[in-house]
Amino acid sequence: MRETALEFRRRAAWLADMASPRAGWADRGVMDAAYALEALGVPPDGFSRVLSLIEEMRGGYIPAGLTNIAKGYRIGVTDDLGRCSGEPLGTYRGAVILAWAIDFGR
Repeated sequence: MRETALEFRRRAAWLADMASPRAGWADRGVMDAAYALEALGVPPDGFSRVLSLIEEMRGGYIPAGLTNIAKGYRIGVTDDLGRCSGEPLGTYRGAVILAWAIDFGR
């Protein structure tokens, strides 16, 4: 499915807003993650769900990965990349955002 010009402008505006200093997400790692998640098909509200996983982790919890925001991928976060096998997408507040391909036994 091709992206319309309106959809492209809307997505570009959303990503630019995320990179603004007032959003607090202007560091390079989180923008890398935002672009990578967007490329996997994660909608803008899904990105905020990923950031909420990071807040859970910072609160001492081990958050479960999200499987329903990107078709064919599980998205998760960790603070110890040495114990994970997922593909790093970017960082935010000391946490690494990861993606794993999901095999549905096809």
